Amino acid sequence: MSTETKEVVANLLPGEQPYKFKCLSSKKERTKDKGKGTCVMFVQEFEITGHAKDELNGVKIPYWCVLHPKMLANVNRQRSSLGLPTISSISDYDSLDALDYVGLEGYALAKEESREKTNEVTGEPIINPNTQKPMTTSQNRITDWCARE
Repeated sequence: MSTETKEVVANLLPGEQPYKFKCLSSKKERTKDKGKGTCVMFVQEFEITGHAKDELNGVKIPYWCVLHPKMLANVNRQRSSLGLPTISSISDYDSLDALDYVGLEGYALAKEESREKTNEVTGEPIINPNTQKPMTTSQNRITDWCARE
């Protein structure tokens, strides 16, 4: 694929066939878990590489793979989709290397999510002065990984 960032020119539609994704980057980070300690995750970027709609190929989507006991099933679905062996317990998280994911390809479902922009102080929707309608922001998101057959 091209090295330049490609703008999203078409909506990702839920209910379609899975998209083929390639992992472009992956790094392990530790972050705060809402005051309950730290949470380890892989911060990853995937690119759509195989879709019938050519305008979607090259679209890059960020993904956060949270390494938490409650997320073991999600971690294993992603690993299975990318051709990596599944893990049996959270004690295996320490042995996972984020770089093992880079370059791997797998299938996942994705969709576009839209949200109204709100004023940080008042919480009220921000209104577009030209249309008098609430302003929205959109984000493409990987929603589920598809296991290999």
